[in-house]
Amino acid sequence: MRLDQVPAQDSPTRFDEAAIGNMLYQLYKSPNVGFASIYRAIMGTHKTTPAYNTSVFSFANSLRPLLSDAGKSTLDALLAQIQVPGGANLDDWGTAVKSAGPTVPVTFAVLPVYVPLYPATVRSCTTTQYGTVNKLGTYNHLHLNISAASVYQLTIQQLVGNLVTTGFKVDVYQAGKLLPITPSTNNSVLYSFPAKGDYTADIAINSNLGPSTPRGTAPTCVAVSLTKDA
Repeated sequence: MRLDQVPAQDSPTRFDEAAIGNMLYQLYKSPNVGFASIYRAIMGTHKTTPAYNTSVFSFANSLRPLLSDAGKSTLDALLAQIQVPGGANLDDWGTAVKSAGPTVPVTFAVLPVYVPLYPATVRSCTTTQYGTVNKLGTYNHLHLNISAASVYQLTIQQLVGNLVTTGFKVDVYQAGKLLPITPSTNNSVLYSFPAKGDYTADIAINSNLGPSTPRGTAPTCVAVSLTKDA
């Protein structure tokens, strides 16, 4: 796999493996960044972020404070090439990201990168337009900010017009560690959050996770709520 270029058939965006590999290679080669800074970032706050610690967002946000002004300029320029805002707009959650690249229309299945949840009910959308199992939009990412350690009920309600009958897959993480669940009803589960703070969740439709699932078009959306269990 060549890292010194992004193949013509690939998309120069944050969700393309070749584009991310090329960015890392360019950072490694840069005299203003280099391997040592990359290693310190990966073993530093990137490793303990409450956001997903395999994302370009938490990695770049951990790397930037370790760099000189010239290194920061190099990083920001490379981030811009994959549609990620740098500088003061950079954070672990990709909050400032407004584009998924020139070939991907902005939909609720693609942006925001993390849908903020709690205490409100939010819309969570997924799509198979770009493939299944592990492709853009197959999972919807949520950012949970828990105000106090307690047991909470996460509920998923099917929205009118969606014909989803195969069930849902929901995973909640604390700093990359999967939280155990207690099933409550067909469309809700109980989670015991051990401390207040930031958590992440993934939501997917089971039928979209099979390798033989055909590609779709319009996103499928559900209503997701998180409430403290009585």
